[in-house]
Amino acid sequence: AIEVLDVAGNLIFMNGPGIRIMEVDDFETIKGVPFEAFWPEAERPAVRRAIAAAQQGETLRLTVFGPTAKGLARWWDLSLSPIRDGDGKVARLLALSRDVTEAKQNEAEVAAGARRLDYLARHDTLTGLPNRTHFQESMDAALLGLDPLRPLAVLSIDLDDFKLVNDTLGHLAGDALLRQVAGRLNGCIRARDLLARLGGDEFALLVPVTEPQDAAETAQAILAALTEPFEIEGETVSIGASIGIAMAPRDGASADSLLQYADVALYRVKGEKGRDFRFFE
Repeated sequence: AIEVLDVAGNLIFMNGPGIRIMEVDDFETIKGVPFEAFWPEAERPAVRRAIAAAQQGETLRLTVFGPTAKGLARWWDLSLSPIRDGDGKVARLLALSRDVTEAKQNEAEVAAGARRLDYLARHDTLTGLPNRTHFQESMDAALLGLDPLRPLAVLSIDLDDFKLVNDTLGHLAGDALLRQVAGRLNGCIRARDLLARLGGDEFALLVPVTEPQDAAETAQAILAALTEPFEIEGETVSIGASIGIAMAPRDGASADSLLQYADVALYRVKGEKGRDFRFFE
C-alpha cells in the first residue's frame, strides 16, 4: 500500500492496491483522518515516532500490527519518509505498508518450535517430569554457594517389582504405571522440591531441608504412597520402592557425586529386599 500524508500526518491519498489490501470500501470516508488513528492503541506511539521522524526529514521503518478496515488481523512492514518540495522543505509524508503477516506467522512457528524443542530436551516425554539433564542442571545451580545451615537432600528412587509388571502386562501397562507413579510422587512433594524421571523406573528428588529428618519424612511419605495398589488396565498392581538419600554438603558438593552416593544407598536397600530407605554412609 502507498499512502501520502500531509505534513501534519493526515491521510490524503492511498493507491488502488492499498485500498484493496486494507479492505477499504470508500477512501473518501477516511481521507483527512490522522494516520495514527488507523492503528491499535498499543502501536500508536511507534507510528507517532515514525511520523515525527519523517517530519524532521528522516526515514523510519518498523514492523507493526494493525487489522484491516474489516478487522482482518495483519502485520505490516511500515516505512515513513519525507517528500520535499522544490525548496527542499518537507511538504508531504510517504507511507509504504507491506503485508508481512505470513512471515510473522512463520517466525512465531519457528520460535514455538524452538520453545518446544528446548522443553523436549529437558523433560521426559512419558511423564512430563524434568529429565536427567534438567535435574543435574538444577542441582548444579542449587549447589552453588550452598549454605551449610540449609542443606540439600538428593533422593534416588527405584521401583520394586516394576519389571514384573512389564513382563506380565506388557510395556503399555508399564508406561501407564510410570505415569501414575509420577502423579503420586508429585503428591508427596512441595513446590520448591524438584522431581525428575532419570530413565526406566528410576526417579530422583531434590529437597531443600533443615535437617536429615526432613528427608527421612519425605522418603516415608513416598514409600507409603507407592505401597497403595494401582489400577492398570483393569488389573490391580502392587509395587513398592527403594530409596537412597545423600546429603549436601555432608556427603558431597557436586551433582554427579551426590547422585552416585544416593545410588549406593539405594543399592543397599535393594540388597535388603527393598521397600525401605537408607542414608548414604
